[in-house]
This record gives sequence, structure tokens and C-alpha cells, in this order.
Amino acid sequence: MAPKEKQKIEIEKTHGDPLLSFNQAVTVDCSDFLGTALVLTNQTRLAFRRTHDPTVPKSAEESLVDTIAGEFWFYPQLLKPLACGEISFEKIGEIREQMCPEASFYSSVLNVIKLWPSPCVWVEAKLARKKGENNGQHSFSFREKPPASLRAVHAAPNEGARQIQVTVIPNFRVPSESVIHKVFYDQLPYAEAEENLALWVSSGGKRLPNRRVRVKAKRINDAIHALIIPI
Repeated sequence: MAPKEKQKIEIEKTHGDPLLSFNQAVTVDCSDFLGTALVLTNQTRLAFRRTHDPTVPKSAEESLVDTIAGEFWFYPQLLKPLACGEISFEKIGEIREQMCPEASFYSSVLNVIKLWPSPCVWVEAKLARKKGENNGQHSFSFREKPPASLRAVHAAPNEGARQIQVTVIPNFRVPSESVIHKVFYDQLPYAEAEENLALWVSSGGKRLPNRRVRVKAKRINDAIHALIIPI
């Protein structure tokens, strides 16, 4: 009997992704449910792995594979019946265990939020500098770089949040009044609070809309992951 021919899907990323800053093509082997993936990049970087520990930084290739695989793992028709009530990290974990325990933390959060019926924004906050502070004059050894501050390095609103114009602009500094700031600097594992998005102000004076939200902030290693939910 001739060996079964493997089916492959070639997908080109042409849309923005909160974890990736480039467009690449991917070939995914679906014969054993995404058993292998080929990312078209420098051939010396083709060795990548599944990272299940959220404290270990992932390669760009693995992040891209996570994005593609999430489309298969978290099938909308199967996930939507489980997506009820107010979203939380606990519910995301439960859905992950039921649908695909092998999925990474990032893939689980992004895909569950994307399909959640009520508005929600996911934010990852880390110490970072403003755009441009890592380049130019500050890159010379005789100029000391400005200190990093807690910023929303990644932000992803779901469709419900976009429809009511609730979002967080990437690289905005986290306001000191926010529970995200408190969890980070007080070394807390988790906390939540009701806040106003208008607390978020850029160094140029741009302010987010006046909107009450519930913020659920969870520490994972050196980052704070937050669910921002309009109320």
C-alpha cells in the first residue's frame, strides 16, 4: 500500500500580530494535527521547539507557529459554548485544558480572548523604553540610556472591544494608579481592580477614552499579563 500523502497548508501572514512584527510564510503539516511546521527564514534558525513554560522567551518562529496552530486548536464552534460569563485567567486555563492542553499560554490567551463574546483587551506589560530611546544618541557608550519604565509592550483587543473603541496603545506607559503597576512593583502574584482607561496618558499628552474597566492582572515571571474588561 502506498504511503498516505501528507496534506499541507501554506499560509502567508499579511496582518498585524501582537507578538510578531514581520510577515512570513508558513507551511503546516496537518496530517498529524500540526505535527511539524516550516517557517521560511534563515535556515540556520530552523530548529525551534514548543515552549510550555510561559517564563521562557519564545523564538519568533515559535510565536508564528503558535498563531497558526491556534486557528486549529481553538476551533470557534467548539470554543464558543465554553465562553460564557466574564472572562478570567481561570476560565482561559479551563478552556485550554479541555480543548488543547498542549497549547502555549500565549496561544491560549490570544485565541480565547479573540473568540470571547464580550469585549476584552489583553495586555502584556514589561519594563521597556520609549520608541527611539534604544537608538540614536542613546546607543553610544558615552550616553547613558534613560531608565526603562513599565509599558504595555503588547496589546490585543477582541472584536467586541474594537467595536466600542476600547483598546490600549502598545508601548503606552502603565499609569502608576493602575493595578497592573501595583502587581509589578509590589511583587504580587495577582490582583484586580476597577479603573478608568483615561488614566493611560502618553508622554505627548494623548489620553485613552474616559471608560470604566475592570482590570485583572497576573504576574508571569518578569511580565504582567492583564485582562481589561469594559464595565
